[in-house]
Amino acid sequence: MFEMDHISRRVSAFCRYLRSQGFVIGLKEIEDSLRALSFVDISKREQFQLALKIVLCSSKEEQGLFDEAFQLFFVTTDKSQASVPWLASENPEGDGARGTATETSAEGAAQTGCGNEGMNGSAEADSVSKLGEAEQKAADGEKETAFNWFASRTASQRPKKRHIYISSSQLSKMKKAARKLVRQVQLKQARRLAARKKGRQLDGRRTWRNSLQTGGFPIKPVWKGRDKTNARFVLLCDGSRSMSPYADQFLPFAYALTACTRHVEVFLFATKLKRVTSQLKNGKRGQLPVLTVFENEWGGGTRIGESLFSFIQQYGARMLRKETVVVIVSDGLDTGDMAYLPRAMKEIKQRASAVVWLNPLLKINGYQPEARGMKAALPYIDIFSEAQSPEEFERLARTMTIRR
Repeated sequence: MFEMDHISRRVSAFCRYLRSQGFVIGLKEIEDSLRALSFVDISKREQFQLALKIVLCSSKEEQGLFDEAFQLFFVTTDKSQASVPWLASENPEGDGARGTATETSAEGAAQTGCGNEGMNGSAEADSVSKLGEAEQKAADGEKETAFNWFASRTASQRPKKRHIYISSSQLSKMKKAARKLVRQVQLKQARRLAARKKGRQLDGRRTWRNSLQTGGFPIKPVWKGRDKTNARFVLLCDGSRSMSPYADQFLPFAYALTACTRHVEVFLFATKLKRVTSQLKNGKRGQLPVLTVFENEWGGGTRIGESLFSFIQQYGARMLRKETVVVIVSDGLDTGDMAYLPRAMKEIKQRASAVVWLNPLLKINGYQPEARGMKAALPYIDIFSEAQSPEEFERLARTMTIRR
């Protein structure tokens, strides 16, 4: 008898195996995998494999390991099996016995006498064949019913969308603080020399051109020097239930920063990571943008380490540079696998210019960073502070120091 939870068990075991091979997979990824299967025809191996591959792989290296693991878990070399071999009956001996009995009956009918007896034998063989076809159709109908049940079950578990509205009460002050932060955090000098009012080198070509207006006398010499380049910012905001009241105060600053510089990326995370940079920049003139996220990205549980590790895998190669300042806003209450947080923080510190952690709980008298997530992250933090109001963000800009 076909069990409806058979696929769920096999996919869960498959995810656990991938996790032992270094994949970043938790309970949420297993749920997303099962949910993705509701959008494909799971009777076709290619669609089944591609749906799991999209959810569980985050790099080319993992795709190769995934294909090997998929072959090991799901693909059979017996082409006589059904197109979904893991949906076969869990009692193969019974199926084999039934098949043997059917074949024996057919042979007996074929080897009976001639004349009417032969005709009767042929009729019996035809009846046996029709009986086999009826049984096959019934089995196919049972599988189709199971597929429909599985799809409806996973579809009902899809996360709901949420809309986040940005407060405009202190937006003008937040923009002022954001501009000060952009001006203050300058990391290195540009390679090219540019014309400046004051510099160490004389720009002879521009000086000679300007002297044509004064009869060839270089009254106003033009100098050239190297300008400092502004930093690139990556903002990672914890939107879990415990952080929702504080995160709502951080989003106006994130929006103001996107309006001041184009070198900024904004992410939200709870149990899943969500990039919202494009949503913040696409606000209409005179209207603040409304962010659309899923409930596992805002207002749910929190998996700080796994979310940061997902950021590194998906965006680290492109966004983590020597001129990048990473700002993490979180209370450090991580309910996920703690093995990921120190690993992700170490990687971020090595590749970025500065790591800033803003914890709103620092405002509470007597607060100590005793949470296990906060303890694991502290060795890799350059600036540990609390910033919620525009004045606090301005103070942060004045005191920020850069390692490079």
